[in-house]
Amino acid sequence: NNYFTGEDFKSYFTKRLYQLFDEIVSESNDVKEDHLGTILDTYELTEVQKGMLYHILVDEDSDQYKVQLTFNIQGDLDVDKMKQAILKTVEKHEILRTFFISDKNGLFHQNIMRYILTPINVEDLKEVNSQEQLNRLKAYEYQQINIENNELNRFLIVKSKEAYKLIWTFHHILMDGWSYSTVIQDISLYYDGQNALTEAPTPFKSYVE
Repeated sequence: NNYFTGEDFKSYFTKRLYQLFDEIVSESNDVKEDHLGTILDTYELTEVQKGMLYHILVDEDSDQYKVQLTFNIQGDLDVDKMKQAILKTVEKHEILRTFFISDKNGLFHQNIMRYILTPINVEDLKEVNSQEQLNRLKAYEYQQINIENNELNRFLIVKSKEAYKLIWTFHHILMDGWSYSTVIQDISLYYDGQNALTEAPTPFKSYVE
């Protein structure tokens, strides 16, 4: 029989769909191993995270849960030192090394990675209309936050004639307002050559269990 019936097509489509899903999951796992390092822990989303994720999936174009904070830094700044301070802070706080993934049943969970790529861009504003240029840079950083691609946390260091700016853009699904100040405080302490807060941060898993 050289012809497909409706049932044949449905059976083939279903079988092929699962094959494609397996291939995607396999490739995703390869990417995590190559670029994100070892998975240290895995756990479910909190109820708040589930609520955010639901709204994101319903309205993919919504920017409701994106957060962008700008910090003005007066005087000279050692850019390389600031980058290292940021990376040390990411290393300390496991929530900044979170990777979201769904299983075959469509249920999401979060993996804590040993290492995760954190973009830290540097720009030097030399144009006369530097404010316009700064607005474009901030808009670009904002648009890069995308939970479907696990682009959840990024930094931009901007140098202008007057001062420096540290622009931190991230997805609210990673943390609440209480945690923002802790992250910034740790970055500042690491930059100043001090150890960050001596207390180890409470593992995020404790909030889930």
